[in-house]
Amino acid sequence: MMKESRRTLLFGIYSFLLIAILGLFTFFKFLKPGFFTISPDNIQNIIISVLFLVLFGLMVNELFHWKKQGKRSDAFDLVLLGFIFITIYLATFDPMNSVIGAFGIFIIFGAYELREYEVLNKLLVITAVTYNVIFFAGLINSILHEFGLLIVEGDKNWIIRDTAFSFAIWIILILGFALFGRKYIVVLRFMSPEYLTMFLYIFSWLAVRGLSFIWQESINEDQQRNLIYLALFLTNWFVYSISGPVLDLMLGIKRVPKQIKNIESQLEKESDPKVKQELEQKKKQYIGLQELVEEVSKNVKITDRVKVGFAQYPILNAMAYGAFFDKRIAIISKDINEIPRDELKGVVAHELHHAKGLDTLILSIISSVQLVIFWLLKWPATYYDYVFGGDQPFEIWVFILINLGITLVIYVFIRILEGRADMRTKQSGYANELAKGLYNLEGFYSSGREIGLDTMLLSEEKLIEYNRVENYSTTAQYLDRNMLNPKPLTLLSNLMNSHPPSYLRILAMYDEENQIKPARESILPFLLMAKGYRMKFARNLKSAHKSYRIMANRKFKSMFGIKDYANFLNDLNKKEVFELMLGKTYLHVDSLNFIVGIGELKEIRINDEVCEPYSYLFSPKEITAPSIDKEINEIEEIIRFNKNETSTKRETYTLQPETTKLIELDFGAIYQLSKSQNARLVTVSIDPQLYEKLDDVKDETVSIKKRYRFFRRYLKKFVLYYFVDEKNELVKKKYRYKIKFNLNSIQHAEGKQIFLQERGTLQLLHLREVQKINGNYDYILKCETETGNARSYPLKEIIVKKDEFGLQFHNPSEFFQDEIKILHFLKERHTRTTIYLKKAINSVETGYISSLVVDSENAKPNSFLVLNNIHGKKIEIPLRKIETLVFSVDTIGIMNKSKMSLAERFMQKILYWTKPDQVYVP
Repeated sequence: MMKESRRTLLFGIYSFLLIAILGLFTFFKFLKPGFFTISPDNIQNIIISVLFLVLFGLMVNELFHWKKQGKRSDAFDLVLLGFIFITIYLATFDPMNSVIGAFGIFIIFGAYELREYEVLNKLLVITAVTYNVIFFAGLINSILHEFGLLIVEGDKNWIIRDTAFSFAIWIILILGFALFGRKYIVVLRFMSPEYLTMFLYIFSWLAVRGLSFIWQESINEDQQRNLIYLALFLTNWFVYSISGPVLDLMLGIKRVPKQIKNIESQLEKESDPKVKQELEQKKKQYIGLQELVEEVSKNVKITDRVKVGFAQYPILNAMAYGAFFDKRIAIISKDINEIPRDELKGVVAHELHHAKGLDTLILSIISSVQLVIFWLLKWPATYYDYVFGGDQPFEIWVFILINLGITLVIYVFIRILEGRADMRTKQSGYANELAKGLYNLEGFYSSGREIGLDTMLLSEEKLIEYNRVENYSTTAQYLDRNMLNPKPLTLLSNLMNSHPPSYLRILAMYDEENQIKPARESILPFLLMAKGYRMKFARNLKSAHKSYRIMANRKFKSMFGIKDYANFLNDLNKKEVFELMLGKTYLHVDSLNFIVGIGELKEIRINDEVCEPYSYLFSPKEITAPSIDKEINEIEEIIRFNKNETSTKRETYTLQPETTKLIELDFGAIYQLSKSQNARLVTVSIDPQLYEKLDDVKDETVSIKKRYRFFRRYLKKFVLYYFVDEKNELVKKKYRYKIKFNLNSIQHAEGKQIFLQERGTLQLLHLREVQKINGNYDYILKCETETGNARSYPLKEIIVKKDEFGLQFHNPSEFFQDEIKILHFLKERHTRTTIYLKKAINSVETGYISSLVVDSENAKPNSFLVLNNIHGKKIEIPLRKIETLVFSVDTIGIMNKSKMSLAERFMQKILYWTKPDQVYVP
């Protein structure tokens, strides 16, 4: 937190810049005659100008909030990004450059703020440089347009911006190579000859253009275009023919037979017994790899000779490449023995089937077909051809969208080839081996699975073993969860991926009925977007899913020497994570197995199963509802009965968290029904007809999609919530209504310490009293600071959160003492705390704070805490290395609306819409 005087000065500077921007737009845009004329042709000006003024106002509000509070609001970054975008767009009316410029400028700030993150900071620098090169090229282009330059026959020529865009990939590669070395190319999986093709395309184009210039009198424009396409076509096949040795050179892949000969040569010259022993061991490994490939080749029945290579990098991967007359496969890992021998057989079989199926040839044919189609349509073949090929039929952003669409289609073909290689690997008898290898690969890349980049691979630090165990256990659960019910966002993240998701590929390996054929597998991420189809998919592949669970459990245990996973989790005290859920009553709905009921969560059972480690143990509850005749008179009696512990039956039943939705029920508690209405929950009525209908829904002769549709319809029809409002009137809500915030959590916090989230930090308050007003449906929170100062917070003036809290640490600030108080609070309560560190690897630690050491003279840089982590290790963590703390406490956190920016309040409303049971927004 900077000093107030400096903050005031910067506030003045920023305000002046904003006013200057507004003044420039007013003079050059808004005051122009006809700028705001209402007409179809002018509608864009009006909409963009209104958006600019709205974001200008929000930006002023954010700056004022920062100046007053001393800390940016949580919404500041979003407002800044939007304001930069709309400002650039209003100045240039170029949507592409506006997006690139907004992110380019924004990322500069991000790179500065994350300067302590060794790997992430470098990646942000690469991104910022790339974006801003394109942006400033576009800006120069726009300025030239304003002066009437680079305008051909009334159309704007974007040659400068488009040139920068076309060379962006080379900026990324060159900067990445400079900052990280060769491993950057491998980690980002730039292992395709496509980049060599693009580079040679430039020379092909230059060669044709050079000849055209020399022979300009005899070669017209159409002939030039034909020559360019012919050159690109030939370049494509030239690259295909030499891709084997080129990729070996690019990635440092060493041929296994050659390595064996080199080692034998070294052995003849070496006299040191220790060195000779190491060389003998290496030779044995290479011979073992060669023999393994020969063994698998026989089972795969591939008759052509396939060259085998090995590249040493801190990753796990394999690939097939080379022309049909130069078939090659390569294993990439830190060590040859890093991949278990049985899994390696499955991986090698998959790559050999790629080679046998001539998949690299098919991909080159697809690329050539794309070139021919573009040739016939007279479209540019590449970004280089677009930029330097003269007049084009559309804007570059249209060309980008066309290429994205084509890439998506090509990826469908590539997925078919991947699925075909998987299917043939399965037919060769290596299904289980490949499934284990896929699980191993998914676990290795677990921290970057959603974004396609695992930053830990660019770090020099090594992964701690217990974090590796955590990666593979969460991977097993991730795969299992997506086999049952993949989330739409997870499916969307895979659409622009050349390989089908690992969970689908593994299921295909255990699918005895061969329901997942290659063509279907290639489009499954699209099909599974529909909930009904996901349920049908999960039901039809139950047997394959069960086989996966058996494999993953055995693989995980053998990999880490864990005999009993349940005992392992108990040693980590994992039950504590569910502590706040126990003893509460829930309406539970299992949409996969069509189970509905009300019960009390008695226990969390830990299972000896890595894919399904937890189970809910419920006791059913008898619930009564108001009768039609005397609804209001019996309300108190009904509430007492529903809360009565004796209404809980003795028998118990088990539900699985992966398929069960829990809705907490606190009978008699006051809930927020809407922004303007609170009401007491009386009961939840489940009509007995629902259970009769569920018997029909469970009829296996009816399609699963139809049964799921009926199930949803029955829930809406036969499940009702009963509330009584401030006027003592009964309010009924159907199941589709989302239960909102339980205000009893505020009453339960009475007499406890609560958190005040303000100015970017958490402060501790003592909640002395919850004063009821307006008929007990509204409150005033009477609080006290540590110094004894009284504070009152009317419920209508605050936002309330519960259960899980986060504290973000900042650079040296006046709020350092507040952070220390929170740490002492967690230490004294022995609260399980998760600490996120400013690192690319080993960045998360969970445990209990045992001690704090604070340097009174140089507090933030020299202070540290000692954490007893859940793995039994005592770790010393400098406070300056902490990014965020996350913890769960049975209390509440409050935010004063009057001290929040407008955008921040809007963000809280969005949170209210998405998680209404976790946040109270009046």
